[in-house]
Amino acid sequence: MNSWIPSMGVAALLAVGLAAGALAQDVVEARQDSMSAIGDAMKPLRPMFSGEATYDPATVRASADIVAEHAGAPLIALFPEGSRNPDSAALPAIWENWAEFEALANKLGVVAKGLALAADNTEAAAPSGGASMGALMGAAPAPAPDAALTAEALGEKPAAEVFKMVGDTCGSCHSQFREKRS
Repeated sequence: MNSWIPSMGVAALLAVGLAAGALAQDVVEARQDSMSAIGDAMKPLRPMFSGEATYDPATVRASADIVAEHAGAPLIALFPEGSRNPDSAALPAIWENWAEFEALANKLGVVAKGLALAADNTEAAAPSGGASMGALMGAAPAPAPDAALTAEALGEKPAAEVFKMVGDTCGSCHSQFREKRS
């Protein structure tokens, strides 16, 4: 007599599970898109700060604004609990060390905004050696997040110094929270 009721329950649970899986995949794709946007924004800056390309404050500002737009709360929102996925390079350490991850995501927003403000500060725009790609990809840890760090204070510094802070912050997060893939 009502043999369809258990079947409906199973179907409902299956539908919820599939929806959750699709949602997790959507958030993974969204964070990969966001990380790609950050990476694309950073690409023209390294040659400028290493002296390999002409320094252009407008490009620095535009790129820094893109990074800032994807950092902080928008970046944090892309890593909800349970969104670990084989298609993602996100390590479980993100959720195990949430406070550190959140602090670095927020710091990235501050230093990127600071870089946009510092873009016209071209004295020492190309420090000797520039920011290495290794620093940008995680070889050098960033200093601990500083609660007193403000975009306005960074805006008074040479742009090259703030660019290095952006790269160090990205690198610190990647070295702790991103799986190394070949």
